[in-house]
This record gives sequence, structure tokens and C-alpha cells, in this order.
Amino acid sequence: MEELERLLVAFEPTSLEEMDAVSLMDRCDNKYRIRESLLAGIIEFIYPHYKILTINQHRIFTYETLYYDTADYTLYLQHHNKKLSRLKIRHRSYNETGTGFLEAKRKTNKGRTIKNRMACNHLPDLQNADIMAFLDKFFPTDQKQLIPALWVYFKRFTLVSKVLNERVTIDTELKYAMNDKEISMRDMVIVETKRNGKAEKSMMKTFLDAHKISEGSMSKYCLGTALLQDGIKKNNFKSFLSKINFTNQ
Repeated sequence: MEELERLLVAFEPTSLEEMDAVSLMDRCDNKYRIRESLLAGIIEFIYPHYKILTINQHRIFTYETLYYDTADYTLYLQHHNKKLSRLKIRHRSYNETGTGFLEAKRKTNKGRTIKNRMACNHLPDLQNADIMAFLDKFFPTDQKQLIPALWVYFKRFTLVSKVLNERVTIDTELKYAMNDKEISMRDMVIVETKRNGKAEKSMMKTFLDAHKISEGSMSKYCLGTALLQDGIKKNNFKSFLSKINFTNQ
């Protein structure tokens, strides 16, 4: 982590307020899985073209996310069964800032990602009237069946293009926890580009193309659930699961 922090000094900083201009709550997402050994090369290539989110001198942030699902994993199976319109419900905490949000993240059948959220600095009470009203907008039929399903922990830094309406998040140190089981991912870094859908090619995409890295990474929630939940349907994920390294704890 110290080496990564040293490399990130090369980026010009940007504030949370400046980043709001490219918050991209309605966007196109593209996700890539790379080896950690590529990070230094990526940073060297792209740093003149991006700013880095910086808050109170922090450039790397710790994320703790609790995903919710039904007892029979309705939301997980939407993804596994390749349903074009699908949903994730989660609470995400940002440790360095002490803030948190309850989020509903929808993927439309047009390939757009739409995220709605409400401020919630602590884990939500799903029986609270305001929480129920928020969830009812996205999961009206079964919202009372939602239960905690999976913890996900990782470190992230966020880049903002200087010329495009684009953000890039890079996640490291990914770890999952469910009940008494934990798994840490080895040598996995997740790069996600978030754009408004215009066709301009970003510098991040230029680097990935040059290294023949194609899009194709499972959602964090689906990956962790498939790894930790015994007996769950995962046939459509087997090809991806066979290519990753992880450590049971």
C-alpha cells in the first residue's frame, strides 16, 4: 500500500465538490480485471490525463459494503441468469470520511446503470419508515424480505478525466465475508470505467486495449456469493471462477 500511495502522488488532486460534475448516476459501466503487477504501468501511462479524488490528504479510501438479498437470493439470480434488467441493494460506508449511503443500483435492459441513494451513515433499520419508502421505489414487491447477505471490503482510488465526462475507479485488497467464512482475493485489481455513453475513447481504455485486456469481470456481490455460498446456482460463472486466485480464511 505504501508503494501505491507513492505512485498516486503523480496525479493532480480534485475535490469531492469538483467531482460532482461527473457523478454519473446514470451511466455506462465497463469493468475489467487485471493483475496487481500492472498497476504501476497504468499509473505511469494515464496520470497526465486524470485527476485523483483527494479528501483530507487521503487518496486511497476504505470501503465497507453490506449487500442485501432475499433468503432465496433473488437479486443474485437476476445477475446469474443474465436478466437484462436487474438490481442490487447495498449499504456502503466510507471509513475515511465517516459517511455512508443506502443504495439501489439498477442495470437497465438498455445497458445503463442508474444509482439512487439516500444518506445513511450507519447500517439501516429496514423497518424504518423512511428506509422502507426508499426501498419501495425499487423493490416494492419483496422489500420486507430483504436480509443481510454479504460483506465486501476493499480499497479504492478514484480518477476523473480532465477532458471527458468519465470517472475510473480502481479497487484493490478485495475481501468477502459471510457468516463465519472469509475469502481474500490474491493479485486481483478491478478497474471500472463509468461514462455518460459517448463514444470518445479514454486513455484508460487505450491502455487496456494495448495490453489486450478485455471487459469481463463479475460484480463484486456475485463473485463473493458464488465463492462463499454453498449450493447456490453458479453454472454461468464457472468460467470466470476458474481463472481467479483467492485465499480462504
